[in-house]
Amino acid sequence: MKAELRAGLIALVILSQAVAAIPNPPELKDSALKDPSAQAELDAWVDNFAAFGIEKSREEVHALGKWWTARLRGTREALVWPFKPIFQFTGTGQGWGLFAFPDMQPHRFEIAVYEDGAFRDVYVDLDPDADFMAPVFAARRVRAVYNPGNKPPPAFDPFTDWLADQVFEAHPDAEKVRIGFRRSLRLKSGEPHPGYSKRVHFTRVFDREAP
Repeated sequence: MKAELRAGLIALVILSQAVAAIPNPPELKDSALKDPSAQAELDAWVDNFAAFGIEKSREEVHALGKWWTARLRGTREALVWPFKPIFQFTGTGQGWGLFAFPDMQPHRFEIAVYEDGAFRDVYVDLDPDADFMAPVFAARRVRAVYNPGNKPPPAFDPFTDWLADQVFEAHPDAEKVRIGFRRSLRLKSGEPHPGYSKRVHFTRVFDREAP
């Protein structure tokens, strides 16, 4: 391969990845801004504008944020569009999202096995006593497969199918495997963790197949 052609291909790859790495913020919905954390962020931005002598109400800051978010999303989509076939063929897209305010009720991933008439945790996020396959779940690429927002990503179902097989193999006495999430009770800055909900969300339950 000639040096010029090779240099051109390298430049194309660098350009495509630079474009794909432009932040892709989610749509700023009115409903999300009812969250107390979001309202606190809006108030902080009102104060930031005021520090520079610019008077903005919470509603005006909200409208400005929505406008800039829509423009950034549209601009990124137009720039990325020519490279989409390359990303799809090579699996090398680098898109990443932004969040306007922290999630004060994050989900905790957990896996439990049903043995002797009860479920027992074998994996719970950040629990050293339930750490089955913990290094796998800590990997950034794997977290993207199972971390839910409003719902689990599309790859969650085939991932849990595979994961259940791994759990059954490692726990031969398990009759069932339950995979799901518990949502944190609302966190408050500067206060101890309040614990987790008793309800398991996005639950997948698998029965061991008869031999």
